[in-house]
Amino acid sequence: MHSGAMHLGAMHKDTWHFAARKRIAWIAACMLLLALPPSRERLVRAETGGTREPSANLVSLQIQPSPAQIHGIGETLQFIALGGYSDGSVRLLTAAAAWNSSDANIALIGNEEGSRGRATSVSFGSVAITASFGQLRSAAMLTVSPVWCPEP
Repeated sequence: MHSGAMHLGAMHKDTWHFAARKRIAWIAACMLLLALPPSRERLVRAETGGTREPSANLVSLQIQPSPAQIHGIGETLQFIALGGYSDGSVRLLTAAAAWNSSDANIALIGNEEGSRGRATSVSFGSVAITASFGQLRSAAMLTVSPVWCPEP
């Protein structure tokens, strides 16, 4: 144990951490959308809503948040995958993408319905989290670090 600090590890599971992570992912997605050039045809739809133009092709794939960090073992972080299309639209592809962790000894990544893109920390270190959709791949670095709080 480090002098002057107490290690909280997996016991540190405050609900505000989960809410903050979800907000960060949502803000990152919104920032990406705002950075796209204006388009008369741009339609942003959720993965379960609407259809895109049949002539639009998927041209980019991005994972958010990137880079990412989890504090403590047994904690989770939801990644999202955003697909950019040739007509300027952006679609949430989290549930349709195939997910992979470069080291399952550090972090697992959900690849089943209902858990796709959800990383769970297993031990401390860094891994690459990858999402694939069609011929496109995107990666984000995830660092798992301990939680340290100063002693009172």
